[in-house]
Amino acid sequence: MSQGIAKSPEMIAKEAEIKVLVTKIKKTRTTLKSLKTRLSNSQQDFVSFQTRMQTELMTRMEKVQTMIEEIVMYAEKLKKASFLSKADKIGLKDIINMLGGQSMFGEGFDDYLEKKQKAENGEFDFDEEARAKARDLFKEFNVEPPKEEQRKIRQVFISLSSKFHPDKARNDKDRADFHILMQEINTAYQNHDIDKLLEIERMYVNSEAIDLTGKAVTVDVLTEEIKRLQRELEFLEGQVERTSGEIKNFRKSDLGKALTSKNKLEKEGAGIDSDITQIDEMAKQMGVLHEALKDSWDKQHMSPKFYEALMNGPDSPFEDFDDDDGDFDFGDIFGGDFDDDEDDAMSALSKLFGSDDMEEDLEPIKNPRFKKGETVKVMSNTRPDFYPQTNLKGFTGRLLESYMEDNEERYVIEFSPDSLAKISAEYVEEARDAAIIFDEYTFGRNDLKKVKFVFDEDKATEMRYKLDLQSKFSEEEPEIQKIIIDALLQDIDEEESENWFNYFENKLILPLDGKARGLLQDMKKGTKVKMIQPIAAHPIVGIIMLCLVGKNQEQIPHPLMDLTTSKKADKKLEVILDAYSIWMRNEAGF
Repeated sequence: MSQGIAKSPEMIAKEAEIKVLVTKIKKTRTTLKSLKTRLSNSQQDFVSFQTRMQTELMTRMEKVQTMIEEIVMYAEKLKKASFLSKADKIGLKDIINMLGGQSMFGEGFDDYLEKKQKAENGEFDFDEEARAKARDLFKEFNVEPPKEEQRKIRQVFISLSSKFHPDKARNDKDRADFHILMQEINTAYQNHDIDKLLEIERMYVNSEAIDLTGKAVTVDVLTEEIKRLQRELEFLEGQVERTSGEIKNFRKSDLGKALTSKNKLEKEGAGIDSDITQIDEMAKQMGVLHEALKDSWDKQHMSPKFYEALMNGPDSPFEDFDDDDGDFDFGDIFGGDFDDDEDDAMSALSKLFGSDDMEEDLEPIKNPRFKKGETVKVMSNTRPDFYPQTNLKGFTGRLLESYMEDNEERYVIEFSPDSLAKISAEYVEEARDAAIIFDEYTFGRNDLKKVKFVFDEDKATEMRYKLDLQSKFSEEEPEIQKIIIDALLQDIDEEESENWFNYFENKLILPLDGKARGLLQDMKKGTKVKMIQPIAAHPIVGIIMLCLVGKNQEQIPHPLMDLTTSKKADKKLEVILDAYSIWMRNEAGF
């Protein structure tokens, strides 16, 4: 309304309702962002774990299995040799009985080798099958929206698709941009990510927010804005509920239980690193026997190395692998209690290769000492294995989940903002490398004490975000880190691109002489430009800057990530653009 004209009570009420809705939407979007991050971290944790098994553990197992097969081959050859004594033949027979036959690593490993062999023979794309499995891995945990909500989401999808279909483009550049945008729209629709669809709608369709002070504002305009905001809030609340359900489904699933079990094993020093160390030790010790038998066959007499290998010397392949009955048992190397006639001596690791049989099933606590949502304090000296420099004693948090494991109560705690403030960027980096969620930890019953305090969810979200940024850009110069963090922490509820827009408004003095970095193909490195003003935010390459280029001062939109200042410009402005470019390239995967 124009100045000097009093607003009606109805307009004042509607403006107040709009402000309430905007606040609710910001809070709901912050909650959704936190939930999506938590779900994504858990999924990435599992995928990283699975990938590491494929690239590190499987490779070592293949090496050991190949060595064992060659040991059996040499033993078979030598057993028929005339120069062997009866005692030697008995020893070789025992080796063949122990090591011959099926793979010692179980059916899952055999299946892995079979598929790999088929891939090498060109019978199917092993990598594509792995990618397809990764895509489908978490589908079973998805929570479908109700039919009415699906219908409304589809309406948004159809509206955006009809506007940004490449066939609607006016030129080749728009067609390329529309193609990228449609990929974003399709992916968001397939994932029921209404938040992403609404973001695209806000950026490209409803880019101008309503001005409550404008002369053209009427009761009808405010009413339509209220309807739009109510629709957006309803969509976001639905996605919050679904995302919470997906997190719950994942935690209760075999994959979630395996992840929890994996984290527990790693905390106790018995995780994948331990398995790799043990398999490396087995390879070393099997190598002693392999060399002894090969040497015997090459020289056509039993090598002294063979007798040394059978003795309990420092390099004996049988050292530390004797049962009480004196029999050799490969299960011992993995801490298992396996008999020689079991089908899978490696059953303790069967879940690593996709077996449906879990070693143990996590159960709920009948009478838990702490209930979900209660706030607690860590009373024991607890140092995470992945970063023992940090003692978690005195940390506070709230309970996310509890379960029984090995007849012990286990409590998953989400750290409070005060405790997150004690965590370093190095802690976050080590947690990420170990595929562990850095803002939570699992404790025993006696590690915790119930305390009362208000858990500030918004502050915790901001702290997690800040720590994640510090970790991502820890290798950059301190000045670069500070600019990125200052820019993105202006308003945690805002989209990151909007925060950069606001940051530049206060920092960049436009127009600004600059030049191209040469990161993109449509403008050569060193091309001189005059940056006029930011005009849009692209979902892939970020903020688009309107530039004047060439002698004719042609107006060309160009991604800001590819622009820097000229030599004449203020050095501080150059650092700001460097910081933005580094952040945007990290986001875009350049």
